[in-house]
Amino acid sequence: IKISHSLTKFGSNTLYVQLKNTLNESNVKVVTINYVDTHINVQMQSLIINDGNPSTTDINVNLYLQYLGQPTHFRIAESVEAIPNANWEVFVSNNILYNLSSGYGNKNIYVQIKDSRGESNIIGSLIAYIQYIELALQSIIINLGEEATTSNIVSVNFN
Repeated sequence: IKISHSLTKFGSNTLYVQLKNTLNESNVKVVTINYVDTHINVQMQSLIINDGNPSTTDINVNLYLQYLGQPTHFRIAESVEAIPNANWEVFVSNNILYNLSSGYGNKNIYVQIKDSRGESNIIGSLIAYIQYIELALQSIIINLGEEATTSNIVSVNFN
């Protein structure tokens, strides 16, 4: 005879089994089984922004989350104080595209994950959002425009 029984709590569970038919009842057998909780609590380990580059000229950055457990949701903010008010979003991948807030300068980004049992620690990382300035070289003048020189040292001016 084979039946299924659902254990209702982690740890030691005692099952009492007795068989009965129309004529008799068997003795009661007692069996104990330890139901082990294999769940790993979600925990943030690190946050890597743009592959570890210290700065960016793009308002869109890539976040790479390293964590333990199996998160179902995440939230992001640019201050620890703002995390509780940030919206939880469905966790799809540990690579997340994030739009920095406007204004150049250092940007702290904080991330938290959660699963059905609880929320993780909050972890942060820093990236400098800098303005892109195109460099253009207009002209180069050697020795104030001379076409020849007898010296191996020349002066170079550029605009």
